[in-house]
Amino acid sequence: ELLVLCGVGIAVQSRLNSGLVVLLVAVTALPSGRAGVRALVAAVRDRTVPVRSLLGGAVGAFFVFSQGFAAGLVGVALFTIAYVAGQSVGGVVIDRIGVAGLSPKRITAPRILGAALALLAVAVASGGRIGDGGAPAWVYLLPIVAGIGSGWQQACNGLVRHVARSALVATALNFVVGTLLLVLAWAVVLVVEGLPRGEVRSPVLLTGGIVGLAFIFGMAVIVRR
Repeated sequence: ELLVLCGVGIAVQSRLNSGLVVLLVAVTALPSGRAGVRALVAAVRDRTVPVRSLLGGAVGAFFVFSQGFAAGLVGVALFTIAYVAGQSVGGVVIDRIGVAGLSPKRITAPRILGAALALLAVAVASGGRIGDGGAPAWVYLLPIVAGIGSGWQQACNGLVRHVARSALVATALNFVVGTLLLVLAWAVVLVVEGLPRGEVRSPVLLTGGIVGLAFIFGMAVIVRR
């Protein structure tokens, strides 16, 4: 049930795209959060946790970027289908090779068939419009690539959660890394294009990060199981 709710949150976040402030306050205020940070720092120093496993938020940053760019062009439904297709393919690969402390799993015919059907769903949902009067073909690749990368992201978040014994710490780290990269990208855009034009018509549109918080938190708890 939690997996289904996380999937629903993805669709909502695509249109709403704040949670960082909530996370940092929670990690700082809760004893379990502070203890988790100390345990994670110690594990990195001891090289129990490789530094690259702390960078799962980079995939999250790319996902948020692809949301903002592609969801408005192809629609939330098709964006979500393409993202899940990428997740299915990437998940099969991650399961097979095993990363971030996850044990390799045998690739079975049903898993391969499921990934293939997910890719087929993208073609069906697009109604044959890919590169033909609709959005350019490369736009559809953005959520697929983000989905493929999410398998690695979830494995990294699962490892951080296991070491810190706190899904809250794993979620906060994911958001910190992703936010820093998005701020850097935003700064580049400001230099190249200047300040954005337009306005946010409703403050509700600024709450998408909280939906993302719930998604990352849920996945950090589930993925190692």
